[in-house]
Amino acid sequence: MTLKDLLGEDYSDTMTASDIEAKLSAKGIKLTDLSKGDYVSSEKYKSLNTNFEEVNKKLQAKMTDEEKIKAEQELKDNQIKELNKQINLSKYSETLAGTVSDPQVRAEIASLMVNGNNIEAINKLNTYSSKILSEKNDVIKALKNKDITPTGDSNNNGEITRDQFEKMSYAERTKLYETNIDLYKKLTKGN
Repeated sequence: MTLKDLLGEDYSDTMTASDIEAKLSAKGIKLTDLSKGDYVSSEKYKSLNTNFEEVNKKLQAKMTDEEKIKAEQELKDNQIKELNKQINLSKYSETLAGTVSDPQVRAEIASLMVNGNNIEAINKLNTYSSKILSEKNDVIKALKNKDITPTGDSNNNGEITRDQFEKMSYAERTKLYETNIDLYKKLTKGN
């Protein structure tokens, strides 16, 4: 709203400040000196300020409750992640049990898998498998070079009995086949 709108027909471009004040007073409009601060009553200011402070405190309390809820949710999320990690660790360990007999190596590989280090886990599994294969090959070589002496009674003038043959390991049977094929065939009945 402009001054011209307020004063209507009483408005003139040549009016002074005191002319404008007089005309507005005549219409029931009071001008206030804003530099003195009496344009808003102190009671109204205090009331508004108190209401603002109360609303602000409530807002702060509400934000604190929201933050508490958020922190609790984050804690629960972390607990769920940890439980899922433990479940996966158990599953991986159980799956590896058929392949990896060493519990320490099995735990290390499962831990690597749970933490997302799959390439490292595969490398560790390959290293372990190579080691086990090498050890088994060494045992096979040693058994092939071992002199076969049957255990238990030998009442057949040094010949191996059928019962003794059945108790032999695969490596011992292979050695017998290589060294005495006739006896081997006799014990296996030509099979």
